[in-house]
Amino acid sequence: MPRIIILIIGQCQYRVNLSITTLININSNQLLQDQLIKKGLTGMSKPQDVNDAEFGTEVIDSEIPVLVDFWAEWCGPCKMIAPVVEELASEYDGKAKFVKLNVDFNPETSAKYGVRSIPTLLIFKGGAPVGQVVGAVPKQHLQARLDDALDT
Repeated sequence: MPRIIILIIGQCQYRVNLSITTLININSNQLLQDQLIKKGLTGMSKPQDVNDAEFGTEVIDSEIPVLVDFWAEWCGPCKMIAPVVEELASEYDGKAKFVKLNVDFNPETSAKYGVRSIPTLLIFKGGAPVGQVVGAVPKQHLQARLDDALDT
């Protein structure tokens, strides 16, 4: 009989089958979350990191709308909005895709779309930006923008 444990990290809950994996010496919650997601041990969707080279494939060529979170590690408001973006990624799983692009390491895409302030969230549909939100805004504001993109 498989042994199942439930891990609660922040606001996320994970069910892990111990017969599939052994988690040893993980010093960071983020590392744990990343490993669980890579192993397919969660049913939750999480924003995926993309870079300049992957942007076309992951965003422009996407068949469903994509919310792109332009952020940086040092950005306080980016850290404030990150949990909201993660919640929405779970809520819109299958209806929209969520990606994160670190502006410090990906200047080409940031410049191409005129990102001058972060966090900037761009919503793409059919390969083109159809919505933009700048700054840390309430969840309801982002939901309204996403719903607009899904309805058009």
